[in-house]
Amino acid sequence: MSDYMEVRCNSLEELASFGTRLAGILKPGDVVLLAGDLGAGKTTLVSEICRAWGFNEVSSPTFTLIQTYECEPRVFHLDLYRLDSERELMLLDLDRVFDQENAVFFIEWAEKLGSLMPNEYVAISIAILDGEKRQLQFEAKGSGAEQRLKEIDSAFT
Repeated sequence: MSDYMEVRCNSLEELASFGTRLAGILKPGDVVLLAGDLGAGKTTLVSEICRAWGFNEVSSPTFTLIQTYECEPRVFHLDLYRLDSERELMLLDLDRVFDQENAVFFIEWAEKLGSLMPNEYVAISIAILDGEKRQLQFEAKGSGAEQRLKEIDSAFT
C-alpha cells in the first residue's frame, strides 16, 4: 500500500462526526476494509455514513454476514468475523456482491478474504486508545483508492 494517513477522534461523537463527513467523500464502487478489535467502532462508523445517506437502521452483520442498506448509494456491509476458511467465503458468492452497481462496500475482518481480497480498496484500522478515544489509520491500494484517500486527507487536514 502506498498512501497512508491517521486521524484521532477524542470521543465517540467525534467518530460519528467523522463518519458523516466521510460519507460526503465516498463514491459508488468504493471498497472500505475495516479492522479493529470488537467494540472499536467499525459498525458505528458504517452506521454514521449510512445515516448521512438517509438510512438509519444499521446493525452489525456478525450473524447475517452480509447486510444490504437501501440508501443512496446502496451499501453492502460484510462482517467476516465468524468465517474460518476461504471455502466458506466462496459460498457467499462475493463476485456477485462486488458486481453490484451504485454501491459502496464495507468489509469488517477483511483479512479473512485471503486470495479473494479486492484489487483496490481503502483500509481503515480503528484502535481504542483510552475510553472513547480512537486512532484511525488509513491506507489505500490501487489508483482509485489512492485518489479517494487523497480526497479524505484533504478534507480532514
